[in-house]
Amino acid sequence: GAGANDRGSLAGVVSDLIAGLERNLQGRLAVACADAGGSRHLFLANNISFVLSRVADADGVASLLGDAWVVRRRSRLKQHVASYAASSWGPVVALLDTPVCGRGKPAKILAEFNAAFTRSRDSEVCREVPDPVLRAVLRHAVSEMVVPAYCAFLQKQPKLGKSVGYTADDLAESLSELFEGETTDVRKI
Repeated sequence: GAGANDRGSLAGVVSDLIAGLERNLQGRLAVACADAGGSRHLFLANNISFVLSRVADADGVASLLGDAWVVRRRSRLKQHVASYAASSWGPVVALLDTPVCGRGKPAKILAEFNAAFTRSRDSEVCREVPDPVLRAVLRHAVSEMVVPAYCAFLQKQPKLGKSVGYTADDLAESLSELFEGETTDVRKI
């Protein structure tokens, strides 16, 4: 009866309101993120995560919007996490995937990777992801991209031996510190 129609209408209003807020975020994205790559995806992942957590915390709103609405938002969140990892860390990993011939010695490739890894890590460690669950998911996505590629490179280049600056555990530990926000140790001016 009338209760079901009112509920459906309220769900439509709430869904439209959230969609309007999401469009507003998209419009402001160019201002918030100078590049269209990792920053954009991290920004959107943070905001989708925030909306999902608020919907889950509000009594009855998740059931009002329905499972399909939540599933679509979680799917978008997952896509932004994957796109963040690919755009921010893919170029770092690509240094290891490039064939050795024509680029110099494996030690040079390793040095290029180490420098790129350090730059990216130093840049990304200061970005803030307030939601601890999203922060863990992002860290895992980055680690799953970087650490296996690094291990595979080292296995193919056993002669590197002691010239290896990082162990796989060192990389994983370093990546576990990502997204903590601004630190008191200011490295950039």
